Amino acid sequence: EGRELTSQWEFTAVSDHIGRPYELYCVGYDISKESSNLQVFQQLVYHMEDAVLKMTSDGAFTYASPKFISKYGFEEEELVGKSFQELVHPDDVQDAMGKVAELLSTGISPEPLEHRVKHKDGGYLWGETIGSLNPEGTEIIMITRDVSKSKEQKEKLKFQSHLLEAVSQSVIFFD
Repeated sequence: EGRELTSQWEFTAVSDHIGRPYELYCVGYDISKESSNLQVFQQLVYHMEDAVLKMTSDGAFTYASPKFISKYGFEEEELVGKSFQELVHPDDVQDAMGKVAELLSTGISPEPLEHRVKHKDGGYLWGETIGSLNPEGTEIIMITRDVSKSKEQKEKLKFQSHLLEAVSQSVIFFD
């Protein structure tokens, strides 16, 4: 046809009884479609507003999307190999560990977790994170959304509600 294909090759050597190779088998696979799908996925991750993270089943980061890097100030190299627990506020670590354990034991994505995510400057932003296992069950893919503004708005509304309730129960006397 004259079109280019993206391929993947596997090689297997066959050795004699003293370890000398005497045959080489190779098999090529057309992965053009998978390569195209990967490019589409990479573009989605790059342009989405939410941050994407990948980590091993024991909690070490293997990937951080550009959005996570820009939002939280870390470089990807600073995160790879680091435990997710280092980026979760100490008061939220137990809940986060529970969600990870639930995901690993059931394979079912638990409800999103609202927690504080550490910024490189030492401060924290509120995040909402949901995770799922990759098809092989070896990595966790997480999507984190910054909910700091909505959290702040909820707190303001809660304060105003308490204030209105207090005012409505107050007795005012005029002389």
